[in-house]
Amino acid sequence: MKTSIAGKLFIKQFEQFRDHMYLDQAGKPTIGWGHLIEKDDPMKYMTRTITREEGDKLFESDLYYKSEMAINVFVKVDLSQYEYDALASLVFNIGAGNFSTSTLLRLLNMGSRQSAANEFPRWNKVRIDGKLVESAGLTKRREAEKKMFLGEEVRLV
Repeated sequence: MKTSIAGKLFIKQFEQFRDHMYLDQAGKPTIGWGHLIEKDDPMKYMTRTITREEGDKLFESDLYYKSEMAINVFVKVDLSQYEYDALASLVFNIGAGNFSTSTLLRLLNMGSRQSAANEFPRWNKVRIDGKLVESAGLTKRREAEKKMFLGEEVRLV
């Protein structure tokens, strides 16, 4: 499966495009639609801006390599499009490694969709100075992802 257009728009509403390098909540250098640049050459982005088209290309690449590949490898049950899109948003944000060892994934693969959905809100923290701190933005995002996963209507801002 792949993330739908609605799923991509959903993720983008939470990531918000930035044409210059900035530090995310965890202090990681980021550009575009939440593209982490730690693995890239940070100097490449230090003094320049990117176009929305460049940001969209980074987003599509990140979505495929960060989210879709992980979901397609680790999830062993059939998913609806809205379940897939919700997972794509979650994995885009928390990373494939965290997803692969999560209780959410274990419960989903056991066929317990409601229990898996109840795990979304647990991923609302960001690591700052080595400590996990609750984030209002992540709390809002996780609630919206949970609703989407359960097939409930989610209003895009």
